[in-house]
Amino acid sequence: MAFWSDDIAGASDPKRKYRFTVEFPGLTGLTEDTAVEGGGATTGIVWYAKSVTKPSFSLTETDHTFLDKKFYYPGRLEWATVTLTLVDPADPTQKADAVQQMNKIVKKSGYQMFKSPETLGTISKGKASQAMGTIVINQINSEGTTIEQWVLRNPFVKDLKFGDLDYTGDELIELSMEIRYDWAECTVGGETYFGRAIQDTDQG
Repeated sequence: MAFWSDDIAGASDPKRKYRFTVEFPGLTGLTEDTAVEGGGATTGIVWYAKSVTKPSFSLTETDHTFLDKKFYYPGRLEWATVTLTLVDPADPTQKADAVQQMNKIVKKSGYQMFKSPETLGTISKGKASQAMGTIVINQINSEGTTIEQWVLRNPFVKDLKFGDLDYTGDELIELSMEIRYDWAECTVGGETYFGRAIQDTDQG
């Protein structure tokens, strides 16, 4: 039934921008190990997420010219980065400080300054992806049921901004992070595209 139907009780309810959750094991805020590595008893929903861009992709192309005509062929599918904006709960005693958690993720990814001649470790994809955990973006309906789900596979932080300070402003501090991933899996209506459903895989 179309959403413009006079039968309000039976009308469909379009997807709304504000009905979403972000599950981010690296920001659950339990203990240091469970918060960063994705363990613990929580669902991983980040309540202080303010906005997130949904995954998107572009398809490269190559062309072939024959006489006065040109033909195009599809190439590689490239996934675009996702941007996540957070407000800072500012509660480090409960492991719920966004700046604290992001610094821990970077540390767990392998970044460290030289402390001795033996300090030669560097960031690796394996450590960075493990520190982030499997990131899930859920679009929900008015009942709180997930009707569209995006799963980011092998994510890591590409860009991180800790916000700005201003004596004339009273807005909440916002952190902005750009997330790179290998591919995204989309589940709608019980069917998963580009991969397997989250419940069929290891979320860690």
